[in-house]
Amino acid sequence: MTKDQIESKTFKKGLFGYNKDEVNSFLRTMAEEYGDLQTKYAALESENEVSKKSLMENSVKIYELEKQLEQAAPGSKKEANAANAEANKIINDAKKKANEVIANAKAELAKLKDEMETLKSGSSAKVAEAAEKVEAAVEADPITKLKMKSQGGDAPQKLKMTPKSTQTAEPKPAAFTGKSAQAAQEEEEEELIVGEVEEGVNRNQVLIGDGDEGDDDFEFL
Repeated sequence: MTKDQIESKTFKKGLFGYNKDEVNSFLRTMAEEYGDLQTKYAALESENEVSKKSLMENSVKIYELEKQLEQAAPGSKKEANAANAEANKIINDAKKKANEVIANAKAELAKLKDEMETLKSGSSAKVAEAAEKVEAAVEADPITKLKMKSQGGDAPQKLKMTPKSTQTAEPKPAAFTGKSAQAAQEEEEEELIVGEVEEGVNRNQVLIGDGDEGDDDFEFL
């Protein structure tokens, strides 16, 4: 995962979901922190390479000093001891510095990896929680669910409001049923009021209400 991937992450819109501005703010913060961690990680890798190069250079110096000792005439024991002491000092200092740099780099790398894993798991949990909240809100709201079902899509869409008084259903012929035209029309209206999509009604219309019983509480959208 990269900083750009976090910033460009999008979510489906749903009724009663998370606040869009808060989600975007959280993603921007996560992206900035993740980018800082990646920068520190790259800097530590560069420092580690420099330390390795320095260790190699010190190894070359040690080798040259050893060659000089071998080529020196067996003269002054004092000079030989001084050369040995200098060589040992260089070796010890180089090893100590290299070990310190490597140990610090490893500790810092381990810390950064832990922080990166924590950020990854935290952002994944937040994204999953947001998705679950949106899905739960949609499932809990029968009106939204009915809208989605009638539109044949996964996300609710805005529909144009149609006044209740203008919605008329074409009456079905009652010649073969033995019922009067008015009785057939009243029976058809009762069937339509329960919220099912019947013939003669636009498939994109959705029955909504305030949740109370009664025919006057519902309208088609």
